[in-house]
Amino acid sequence: MNQEAELVPISTLRPGQRMKIIEAMVYRLWIAKRPRETRPHGYSCILLDIEGNAIQANIAWRNRNRFMQILQVNRAYRMSNFVCTSSEKIDQAISNPTSLAIGLETRIENIPAVGYPSHFFEFTPHTHLQLYTVTDYIRCIQHVGDIQESRGKRGELILRRSINIVNLSEKTIEFTLWNDMATSFDKEAYDTMPKPVMIAIDSCWVKENIVTNEKQLSGISATHYYLNPKIDEYHQQIEEFRKKFASQPLLQPERIQYSEPEVEKYADKYLLAEILQFNPTAYKGRSFKFEGTICTIVPNNNWFYYECPSCTRSMRGNPPDLQCPDHVTEGNCLFCYSFKATVMDDTASTILTFFSKSADALVGIDCKTMVTTLGHDNKKEIPPQIKQLEGTHHIIEITIGTDKYGEPSYVFKRHFPTAAAPSPSGNKIRQQSNLDNTKKNVYSQTVTSATNYYTTMLGKKQEESSSQLQEPLPPTPAKEQEENRTDHVKIPTPPGKNQQEASNQSQTPIPPTPAKEQEQKTTRTDTKRSLTPTPEQEMPKKKKD
Repeated sequence: MNQEAELVPISTLRPGQRMKIIEAMVYRLWIAKRPRETRPHGYSCILLDIEGNAIQANIAWRNRNRFMQILQVNRAYRMSNFVCTSSEKIDQAISNPTSLAIGLETRIENIPAVGYPSHFFEFTPHTHLQLYTVTDYIRCIQHVGDIQESRGKRGELILRRSINIVNLSEKTIEFTLWNDMATSFDKEAYDTMPKPVMIAIDSCWVKENIVTNEKQLSGISATHYYLNPKIDEYHQQIEEFRKKFASQPLLQPERIQYSEPEVEKYADKYLLAEILQFNPTAYKGRSFKFEGTICTIVPNNNWFYYECPSCTRSMRGNPPDLQCPDHVTEGNCLFCYSFKATVMDDTASTILTFFSKSADALVGIDCKTMVTTLGHDNKKEIPPQIKQLEGTHHIIEITIGTDKYGEPSYVFKRHFPTAAAPSPSGNKIRQQSNLDNTKKNVYSQTVTSATNYYTTMLGKKQEESSSQLQEPLPPTPAKEQEENRTDHVKIPTPPGKNQQEASNQSQTPIPPTPAKEQEQKTTRTDTKRSLTPTPEQEMPKKKKD
């Protein structure tokens, strides 16, 4: 007996159900792509019913042409002959665990789009964000960055734009737009808008920043954002932001565009001590330049790691048994630098972290070539190609952030090669030279004190020996042993000093007179004779019968 399809609200749909009919409006359409992949694998949309419930519908890529002509945003339809499935985490754009699979047999009819809501958001507070989930977020824009370029694992061009978002507690989070979304963001229009500007993000991916170990938002193919949207949450929060930042405006840094690379290299430079004074929370994501020297590559740390091709997480294990907690990679991985180095200028020093792709230009060799071609596959053993960076002088641009403990962290962004400047390293050499001289002076004073002490003790021993009777009582073995140690003390020579310098730094005691030496030798000889048994004493006496 054939079951008739029934009209139901979206909230009642469950995985595995069939023979259902829904009436819904298309809220958003997008070409589905997985993170860090350029090839699409499907065509998806979000459907809203008149009650405000939402569900995601997925269409196979091979059937896209038909449904691209039928489905239109803000149009309403009656749909039947679809299949309810479980939502896949990697393709999920909303929190509904049920999705619709739409195929060629699905029937779609137009209906009037009356009474449907214009927006659908599931906003999550900052404290409730969960890693590796899709969420909606609304806050105030603090800073909009410029477009940055990089290359993917296949050499394809990747564009990204970072937007810093701040809440009322001045807690910032980074939101990254990729490729088409990065270029479509109208920064000029944003600059002309009255501040503060609210941004509502729909369907963004929550992930962990591998540099700061903090949560950040990343755009996916389903992501959409609205500036100053006309929704209740906007009206509630915009007044609070205006009151809070009326007396303390938000930091609105403007990056100057330079036409000449040489002008950009030397412009807007800071002292490293000034950069270290900046509040890492207020200046998170900001970049600053300083001129300094790479002093030491920090040892005993992993200088590279294996990254999942589908996300930015570090993979576990070693090739070919690499595993990502969230994705099946089939042994594929990316090779990424992650070494640390101490840098300094005339004013201060700190530790920078170097990651790919920024470190590729500095090292001159990409991480994959370093590991696979040159054979440096030991994570703890730093290659000589990286060690040779020690002592090199650059104009270095770094990015400020915080680690998982809230402490400041500094990440290498790019460098401008320059001639070695004598001032930073010269001061350091002079400081090290002064330190070495101080150590030598302290060592010399210590040796002099020890020499005087042992000379005084030796003189006392000699006086006691000369004042003794001609036939003194034999000293105890412990006392003789102490005298021998005192008579044969060797004063060490300071390092880097010859015998003449050592004698100049220490006070040479006045040698005893020959008569006194002869008396001392005689006393020592008599003492040894008194302790040496005679042959008669060595032979045991025979018992008398």
